[in-house]
Amino acid sequence: MSRVTDLVKRSPIFTIALLVVIIGGGFGLYTYFKEVAGGPKTSPSVAVEVEEARVGSLTRTITAVGTLRANQTVEIRSELSGLISKIFVRGGEYVQAGAPLFEIDERTYKAELQDAEARLAHAKVDFDRSKKLLSQNVTSGKKYDEAEATFKIAEAAVEKAQANLARTKIIAPFEGLVGLHSVSLGMHLDSNKDLVTLVDLSLMKADFKIPAEYLPYVSVGQKIEVTVDGFETTPFPGIIEVIDSKVDPVTHSISARAIMPNQKHILRPGLFARVDVVVGTKSNALIVPAVAVEKEGDQDMVYKVVEGIAFHVPVILGIQEGDNVEIVRGLNPGDHIITVGQMKIRDGVPVRYTLNGKQYTFDEKSMERLQKLLGKGEDTAGKEAVPTPTAPTKPAAPAAKAKPAGAGAPAAPAPAAPQAAKP
Repeated sequence: MSRVTDLVKRSPIFTIALLVVIIGGGFGLYTYFKEVAGGPKTSPSVAVEVEEARVGSLTRTITAVGTLRANQTVEIRSELSGLISKIFVRGGEYVQAGAPLFEIDERTYKAELQDAEARLAHAKVDFDRSKKLLSQNVTSGKKYDEAEATFKIAEAAVEKAQANLARTKIIAPFEGLVGLHSVSLGMHLDSNKDLVTLVDLSLMKADFKIPAEYLPYVSVGQKIEVTVDGFETTPFPGIIEVIDSKVDPVTHSISARAIMPNQKHILRPGLFARVDVVVGTKSNALIVPAVAVEKEGDQDMVYKVVEGIAFHVPVILGIQEGDNVEIVRGLNPGDHIITVGQMKIRDGVPVRYTLNGKQYTFDEKSMERLQKLLGKGEDTAGKEAVPTPTAPTKPAAPAAKAKPAGAGAPAAPAPAAPQAAKP
């Protein structure tokens, strides 16, 4: 003791160092006893965004790829040979049914008609004469039959000549859009030569294939939606018109065709299309946002918040529609599910968030309630395979995630995980 006193008198630096040690040690003891008296401190919570698991309706939709076809398409051809004398349309024009498109020089066919009509008149005179003579028994029945046959042949020749003369005018068989053509005045045409394409755009057809496993859920008359390249913001409604009679044994798919209106004629044949077909509906599905689901190996997981603590919970998924997905097993309606901030947390980390105007955070009271909640979960662990805790607003309900505290083990202080958590 005397040596310490001598050092204090001789060295001011030693005196200052001794004071620092005494003061620091006293403050450390004070902090320690304060923690012992006040209980364990909670770790700082991490800010996240949360949504409630809700019950709603979901539809299962598959998307098939296909190609658009016109309602009707025809290659206009000439049935006769001759020279083009008139052109009534240009490429890209819209025409009505029966409208003239081209005309072939008709002079030759008019002459053929006149010749046929003259032969018919002569044959009719001979036939009438033979008929009269036969009634008087002046001529034989054979001559009468020959005159009758000649008369009928002449009638057929006139009808043929009339038809050929009518065919010199090439008309549109239905209302539609005329394609590009290279027909010029004076061009010589051979019979059965393609002149121009006529397309009926009043309705469009979408040919597509669907997996054979969905065949029981698809029927004629079923509504569909078609999205076309270049018109992604405007899905076109339609219905399934026909389903093929057999399944492709190679691809295990079946062909189908849908029809949809096209009053503005903005869709054209050959466009690539995506056809959305509803193949299932569920009205009482438990729904969470799809962004809340994470993959951990082959298992789907979500972060469920119980009394301000985030627990990593395995789930089984069902139907998915857009941004929502069905939870078949692992959650209950009203459970608080983390949708934003999963990358900042891990299993057992305290979190804070605002939901429906109410603020939730992890504090010492939350720790006490969670301890009681997990204690009850351990008591019932032997009775239930998967204990289900309630959301923070209902602390008295059974627990869904008793495993974080160690199901089947003695009720160790569960708040130890929040203490070790880092924001």
